[in-house]
Amino acid sequence: MARGGGVGGLGELHGLNQLGGFLCIGGLGNVRDARDAGEANMKDKSELKSLKLNWNIGSDSRLLSLEDEEQVVVLENLQPHTNLKELSIGSYKGVKMPRWVIQYSSSLLPNLVKLNLTEFTNLRYLPLIGEFRCLKHLTLYSLDALKSICNKVLLVTTPKEGGGGGEEERKPLGGGLMVLFPMLEYLQLRSMPNLERWTISVGEEEEESVAEEEEKDNNHLHLLSSMFPRLKCLSLKDCDKLTRVPMLSAWGIQHLTSLQNLKITRLGRLVSLPDSPAPATLEELHIEDCPSLLRLPDCFFQNLNSLSEFAILSCHKLASLPEGIRHLISLKRLYIVYCQGLTTLPEGLGSLSVLEQLWIWDCSNLSSLPEGIQHLTTLSTLVVWGCSGLKTLPKGLGSLSSLQELRIRDCSNLSSLPEGIQHLTALRTLVISECPGLKTLPKGLGSLSSLQELVFRNCSSLSSLPQGIQRLIALKELRIEDCPCLKELPDGLRNLALNGVLKISDCPNLSLPPIFPEVSSS
Repeated sequence: MARGGGVGGLGELHGLNQLGGFLCIGGLGNVRDARDAGEANMKDKSELKSLKLNWNIGSDSRLLSLEDEEQVVVLENLQPHTNLKELSIGSYKGVKMPRWVIQYSSSLLPNLVKLNLTEFTNLRYLPLIGEFRCLKHLTLYSLDALKSICNKVLLVTTPKEGGGGGEEERKPLGGGLMVLFPMLEYLQLRSMPNLERWTISVGEEEEESVAEEEEKDNNHLHLLSSMFPRLKCLSLKDCDKLTRVPMLSAWGIQHLTSLQNLKITRLGRLVSLPDSPAPATLEELHIEDCPSLLRLPDCFFQNLNSLSEFAILSCHKLASLPEGIRHLISLKRLYIVYCQGLTTLPEGLGSLSVLEQLWIWDCSNLSSLPEGIQHLTTLSTLVVWGCSGLKTLPKGLGSLSSLQELRIRDCSNLSSLPEGIQHLTALRTLVISECPGLKTLPKGLGSLSSLQELVFRNCSSLSSLPQGIQRLIALKELRIEDCPCLKELPDGLRNLALNGVLKISDCPNLSLPPIFPEVSSS
């Protein structure tokens, strides 16, 4: 721990050059003289593999901190050995990053595999110079003041190989192919409320102001052969002002040829996904709480043959899902939650031939489900909650031959269930609650030979149960709660009551015949 003089000072690390494994230096906010950081002699610790530097852990708030500019010198003087593989910097107070992190990372951190920058308070611009050839894991979290990330690949002019007559060519600094983040597998940007852009440029000048760099966004990108070719997981979360990010551009997303997991959460200014096909390797796509999102282009989905899970949550301006959803031939789980702008779902939904779970939750303006839903013969779970605009369910619902669980809740205008429900021979759980418009149930309800759980809860207009319900031989629980219009039960339910299967509560007008044993009907 770095403390203001005496025990635990940075100088005690000076001669410990055989330190290996992991080292955490906390309390860097206690450093009184930026030159003291140099006494740690971090450059010579060649055995060190993982280093954590933190300004808050162990800091004494009673001590006067260095000026923000001097904090940069503290970090500059803690430059590690080139063998370092993992670096974490937390609660840094400086206004800029040292040159060994941003400008000469390819040569000074050539073996870096993991980089975490967390909880910075004053950093406004983050220039990243070079290709970061070994980096696999990059996390930028809670950089409160950060406005811009600027990637720049530096070029050098060299004589052309095999060329004559003084021919020259431009290559990336350090040689090799011009691939940005060639090994990166995991990238997370999270909780950066002021971040507006991530720009990429290719050029020869090493020194440029941030303003000039941003003006030359995407300069000479045709010279960049690839970027993020091994990226598997991309998470963008709580970046409310972010409008420009290369991975979500029509040009950039085509380079993410290994992407498996894409999570976009609370990007307040995201209007659309890219007008370009997403990589065919994508397996999970989550979009949550993006209040400006208006469209999901058809072409984005056309190559997603491996996508197994798609969740769209709390995107209130989104009026429809794309017909391109029909291309998701491997989709097993689809969650559509709290998208109040949705009025219909695409007919292409019926083409999801291996879909197992479909959740439609709190889509209050959804007026209907597509008839094509009948083709979802592998569907095992269907949940429809909070869809007050829904008046009926598709007639073909009975064709869902694999359906085991059906839950319908808070659909206030739903007046009936389709008669075809009797064909759901695999159904084990049927729960209907908070549907005040539901008055009657299909007569064929008793044909559900696999049904084990049947619940009617807070269905204020339900007046009767079908006689055939007595034929539910597999039933383990029949629960009837808060159904004030229910006045009688089929006589054939006596055996269910005797076996403890029948549970009744808050049905004040229900009159039980003497043949029923005592059950709660309060």
